[in-house]
Amino acid sequence: MKFWVYGVDVEAGQPREPLFLEVDSFQDAWAKARAEGMEATGIELAGSSDGPGQAAMFRGKSGQRKQYEFDEGQNLVVATLAFYMKVFGVVLLIASAIGVVLSFVIATGFWQRVMYLIDAGVVLVFGVLTVQASLYFRRIVDTQGSDISHLMAALQKLKTMYGIYVGLICLVLVVLFIWLGTAPRPAS
Repeated sequence: MKFWVYGVDVEAGQPREPLFLEVDSFQDAWAKARAEGMEATGIELAGSSDGPGQAAMFRGKSGQRKQYEFDEGQNLVVATLAFYMKVFGVVLLIASAIGVVLSFVIATGFWQRVMYLIDAGVVLVFGVLTVQASLYFRRIVDTQGSDISHLMAALQKLKTMYGIYVGLICLVLVVLFIWLGTAPRPAS
């Protein structure tokens, strides 16, 4: 694999020209740079179709964590994703509000109203988490030096959202199996 290694001179502590290395892994690139007198602050996978987006960062000599900064093209992809996520999240919030209104306008019984309100609540939670994740994705584009932190925060929101989604699917399946198991059987 080919890597670009960025860093500072071990002895002088001054920035050095990036090293282009062909080794088997990020760890090997770091070790080879160290053997050549460089304290690595960043390593990028070079020459892949994904470009430099697969970066691994290390602590530099100062101990300050260096974060990868997405380039202009990558920021455009992230900004577009953030926009679409925000629009989708707002649509979910509107749908939630409509669900609450419908629960009082067209629901004919207590349990029907409860079902509308539960549905509206679930959609509300997904809308809020989607908008929150979109804001973190947008911060990747709008700020400098914190791209990985913002990316991880956005991914945490998405992880929470999909965890809730999987939990709800499991709950519905359990309730469905219980209902099917207790449903009266037709007489033969």
